Amino acid sequence: MKVNILCYDEYEEAKVDAFIKKHSLTYDTAYNRAEDHIEYNGIEMSEKLYTYLCLLDYNWHIERVKGAIGGVSDNTV
Repeated sequence: MKVNILCYDEYEEAKVDAFIKKHSLTYDTAYNRAEDHIEYNGIEMSEKLYTYLCLLDYNWHIERVKGAIGGVSDNTV
């Protein structure tokens, strides 16, 4: 499974970095200037790790991702 995590300050960003390094997770990252946050995109992890992450009380926005890194598009033409 893949998830995206958005961090809203440097302190929380350090927590995400530590978590990713501890579990040797792969991801892409980007800085969103318009909304002033760091995006960790397409982090691959197990369901168990995802559940653990959701239980932590951090200032993150976590979302599951299906398919392409960065989001899901349900639009059909």
